[in-house]
Amino acid sequence: MEQKKIILNHTEPFPDVYQIQDGCGNFATLVVGQQKALLYDTLMGAGDLRSYVEHITQLPLLVINSHCHPDHCGGNTQFDQVYCSFEDLELFGTDFCEKYAAATGHTFELLPKERLLPLAEGDTFDLGGIHAEVLALPGHTKGSLGVLLPEKQLLLAADAISPQMCLFLEGTLTLKEYRKTLEKLKTIEFSHFLLGHFAQPFRRELLEQLEACSRLPGHKRGYLYAYSQIPEYQGMFYIYETRNQEIQEMICIITKEGDCYEES
Repeated sequence: MEQKKIILNHTEPFPDVYQIQDGCGNFATLVVGQQKALLYDTLMGAGDLRSYVEHITQLPLLVINSHCHPDHCGGNTQFDQVYCSFEDLELFGTDFCEKYAAATGHTFELLPKERLLPLAEGDTFDLGGIHAEVLALPGHTKGSLGVLLPEKQLLLAADAISPQMCLFLEGTLTLKEYRKTLEKLKTIEFSHFLLGHFAQPFRRELLEQLEACSRLPGHKRGYLYAYSQIPEYQGMFYIYETRNQEIQEMICIITKEGDCYEES
């Protein structure tokens, strides 16, 4: 299958914070400090992300994968070294990556392990005027990592939380683990968060709706859902709001069949 041509573009939702999109619904976030820059995720790898970033900043670059699904780490080979959670590395060898590549028309090359650097909760980077603190946010995958920018009151969360939360794909954990992540985020100070498949920033207060949505499985009728790109991946689809007035997006959750909310 011929590789699809990707044209990258970006917005700047906050000063020195850039949302880079590939036109396929995927977003990477570039944070530019005074001495260093940080790139959170590398998209699918079809566009020349490295050159695009270098047009925005020439500062030394740190690259972090939020998790090891191919739409977030497919561009890893464009960079010399990439930080990631080693808990997610097994996802590279799954059928999901191969099937995703076939469905999207994009091939993925694995970054040699010697160019991968381990990353875990508590690791902190000083970008110069901006600090980046790593948070473990399991649920969407076991090794999902967020990045907190205290000076910006901003959380980068990729797919770890979402108005349209996916807990049914390869490597996803249980609803119980996702709810633990939501509880954890209540204890962390930030005002907005950015995600991996939305251009807009979301206010922290949206966490209340996400938590309410996570209670639906087992308490409200769900519908069988098939992933459009790989229909054999199926889950149970629960709608909290068809269109939230503030964010103008559906709020829903998709879990593996039989995975239901339980009172703690």
